[in-house]
Amino acid sequence: SNTNSATCDDSTLETYSGTSNLSANWGANTINLHWYADSESTTELTVPTTSQTCVYDSTLTPPPVSSIPQKTGYTFAGWKVRGLPDGYTKLQYIEATGTQYIDTDYIPVSTEFKVQTKIVPLTYANSVNMILGTVNQSTLDVFLVNNQIIYAGANNDCIYNSGASLVNKTVVINGVFSSTTPRRHLYGTINGNSYNVTTDTNPINTSAANSKISIFRHNGDNYRGAMKMYYLKVYDNGTLVLNLIPAKNSNNVVGMYDTVTKTFFTNSGTGSFGAGPVAQ
Repeated sequence: SNTNSATCDDSTLETYSGTSNLSANWGANTINLHWYADSESTTELTVPTTSQTCVYDSTLTPPPVSSIPQKTGYTFAGWKVRGLPDGYTKLQYIEATGTQYIDTDYIPVSTEFKVQTKIVPLTYANSVNMILGTVNQSTLDVFLVNNQIIYAGANNDCIYNSGASLVNKTVVINGVFSSTTPRRHLYGTINGNSYNVTTDTNPINTSAANSKISIFRHNGDNYRGAMKMYYLKVYDNGTLVLNLIPAKNSNNVVGMYDTVTKTFFTNSGTGSFGAGPVAQ
């Protein structure tokens, strides 16, 4: 047989006759590193440089002692990945099986609303697989039906029909809800393939009392969700109001840490969330 190696890129594919053994060529990812004086700072340090590029699993040289930030009354204890406070470990995802959910206690205040999330749906007996819902109204719901159709908004206002099961597929969802045209806009990717749906219907009403946002459920226990969730962001009138990151605390309790409210949301249902691998 012929033993060959080929690089998979956009160039013209090579043709082989007979039996050929192809080996994949791999290259380490590079990571762009940015340095900040503390977890709250929005101004990037410029020493040693504005940013650094580090090859995955290689040795990183941190900024020299002369450039370490100073803070009166504090002693520098070292650098850490920002986003989560001490005592929390970032996870790649958390997994809900249909009995767990999170109540955030956040109530929308405007008619301009946006949801961004990345999920992998799991097999679940309930035909409605909830991603995000508001307790006393369905205007802002984002959910799957029979794990084939993505809905955003009330009364089927915005729909994407995949035509096939979404189970175990990576689904990135961006849902826009607005009082202006287009009032519902659903777009994202499924296993890297883009979809884009716009439906212009009745204006939304997001100001109903006690309509706090829940994750993995809607309207009490009527609908639940079974999926892996990698992140969830919620914008209200253009302001980021929830930025949920999968995490576990020092007691190995799994939940979502909100970097906006500095709150660790844990399971309000039964059982426990599954923990994905530690994020690198």
